[in-house]
Formats: sequence, C-alpha cells, structure tokens
Amino acid sequence: MERGLLLVRIRDELRMSLAAYENLYDSGVSFGIRKALLSERGKMDIVERLDFLTAENEELRKQLKIQEARHALMERDWEQQTAVESKKLGDKIELLERANSQLKMYPEYSYPWYSHSRTYAPLYSKDMYARRALMSINAARARVRNLLQYPSYRLPALRLSPETRINLYRKRSRNLSLE
Repeated sequence: MERGLLLVRIRDELRMSLAAYENLYDSGVSFGIRKALLSERGKMDIVERLDFLTAENEELRKQLKIQEARHALMERDWEQQTAVESKKLGDKIELLERANSQLKMYPEYSYPWYSHSRTYAPLYSKDMYARRALMSINAARARVRNLLQYPSYRLPALRLSPETRINLYRKRSRNLSLE
C-alpha cells in the first residue's frame, strides 16, 4: 500500500510538473507572439520614417537646386549690373577728364563759376578762329556746369574761397605768360 501511495504521489507530481510546463509553454508562446508583433510594428514604423525622410531629403535636394540656380542667376545679374555701373562711371570720369583737359588748354577760361569770365562778354570779334575757340570754350563750360550739378562730381576748386580762386587764376596767368 505504501507503494501505491508513493506511485499516486509521483503521478500527481508529474501531472503538476506537466501542467506547469504547459503553462510555461503557453506563456512563452504568447510572449513570443507579442514580441513578434511589437517588432513588426516597430519595423513598419522604421520603414515609414525611412520613406518620410527619403521623400523629405529629395524635396530638400530639389529646393537646393532651385536656390543654387537662383543664386547663380542673381550673381550673374549682379555682375552685369556692376559692369554697367562701372562702365557708366568710367564714361563719366572720361568725360570729366576731357572737360578738364579742354579747360586746361585755355586757363583764363577754365573757371566757369567766375561771373567776370571773359566768355560772358558778347562775341563781337571779327577774327573767326578766335570766335570759334570761344564758342568751343563756352560749350565746354556748359558741359562742366551740367556735370557740376551732381554733388558727387563737384570739383575740389569749387570749395575754395573767392580770394583763393583769384590767386590761383593769377598764378596760372603768370605761368602761361612766362612760357
């Protein structure tokens, strides 16, 4: 009888162990399924994020190309505009230099801002060459006067006092008479 009780006890322990193993197996399977689903969902999230980032990267590359083209266009326009402005300034400088050289050729007429300039006198000279020279001087004086209307192109001599201008005029006259 002891033997039977022992066998019943062993049988019950085996059943309990088997039930524990089945329970452990079921919980392991459910844990595995749960982890597989979480992993699949995480993988899908990663794939979606990758697709989103790839699309955003492509969009940013397109915008970069557009901005680079825009920058190149603006740079080309700026270079052209700078070239045009420098050409205009060069032309103005050349015009001023020509006017200055023309005025230096006739120093007694080189100060168009003098109210007592000889060119204000009426031209009744019978000498045709002198009359033409005075007319060209008047034209040069008018060009200089037009150029002097712009403040950035005012000649430094305009800032001189009247006494200094007269002294400068006399000095030039003396230098010409010595030559």
